[in-house]
Amino acid sequence: MVTENYYQILGVSYHADESEIKKAYRRLAKKYHPDSDGKNKEMFQKIAEAYRVLSDPKLRQQYRYMGHEAFRKSHGRNSFYYQYTYSYEEKEEDCSGCGSCGGHDHSGRSSHSHTKEGHCGSCGEGRTREEEPDEIPPSSIRAAVHLTMEETLREVVKEITIQYQEECPSCHGSRKEPGTGGKVCPECMGHGRNMVYANARYDSGRREETCRTCQGTGEIPEKACHKCGGRGYIMVSQKVKVKIPPNSCPGQFYFFQDIVCEPGFDKELRNLFVIVLIDEHPHFERRDYHIHASMSVDFVTMTLGGEIKVTTLEGIVPYTLAPGTEAGTRIRLAGKGLPAPKKTGGGRGDIYVTLQVGIPKTLSPKQKEALLTFGKYMGK
Repeated sequence: MVTENYYQILGVSYHADESEIKKAYRRLAKKYHPDSDGKNKEMFQKIAEAYRVLSDPKLRQQYRYMGHEAFRKSHGRNSFYYQYTYSYEEKEEDCSGCGSCGGHDHSGRSSHSHTKEGHCGSCGEGRTREEEPDEIPPSSIRAAVHLTMEETLREVVKEITIQYQEECPSCHGSRKEPGTGGKVCPECMGHGRNMVYANARYDSGRREETCRTCQGTGEIPEKACHKCGGRGYIMVSQKVKVKIPPNSCPGQFYFFQDIVCEPGFDKELRNLFVIVLIDEHPHFERRDYHIHASMSVDFVTMTLGGEIKVTTLEGIVPYTLAPGTEAGTRIRLAGKGLPAPKKTGGGRGDIYVTLQVGIPKTLSPKQKEALLTFGKYMGK
């Protein structure tokens, strides 16, 4: 089932300004408020969610770059704009290749279409962007790929769900119900373009722009197509596999060119922009590119010093404690954290482990006797 995006839920165009979005929200909120009949709670929640995102410039920009499906998934899993603050002001671009491979696409057909960098689009390899592109083409597809912390260090192949627009099979893009005609657009009076002024006095800043109501055609459907709701396109969902190179940073973009869609998809091949999101970990807490954790160490080792075993993303590593280590001490394992972007110097972050004294819940008679003897020597 195809999910409506936030613009469609509010019934506004992709270029709608703040006042248009607010006006649409108020109208729909009043119409679907649960207090009216108690049956519209789900629709009201959708409207509120759409307004919350589109009315916030930062979230709206994130939504624009990621697309509906990826944005909602990342929001629901608390892995994008709550855990990672992504800068949309920085335009520095640093692309690197991951090598070519190839021969077959994921629809089972032979394909040898390569990207400009020499990467085979059909096998899911692509160029790296550590920041968002200046402009994602309208025909491109946006998606998110979720990696565990361990997966960021190695090459992985992930299956993701993408959504893209396809011409409506019923109206073939005309937006009209088959067998019906069109009528002159009341917004532009059939011209397909509107004059826009910078101020209300109509004396400066004049410019022309494509009519948002008719999308530049000069006419609107007499009756909207039942299949696409008068949009001229339908949303199609599909699963594809993408190859993510090792040392992927949180928030990093990958660009895949000429992604081959389902069999029979003979329209313009779309480009895919994928953002890397890091899932929560049962043992580690991520803070930027550093990892934080805590572990219990027995009283004897904390007091006398000795070797402890510390869990990292690559496995267990030894660490030597000095005698007299106190509870709450934080140790640092340099270069054992997550990959960091090149703009910050590259490499990897660190792991910080806070040490706590492990108190045994049960003791044998000999252990109790030894502790009592120790207490006497300590003057207890």
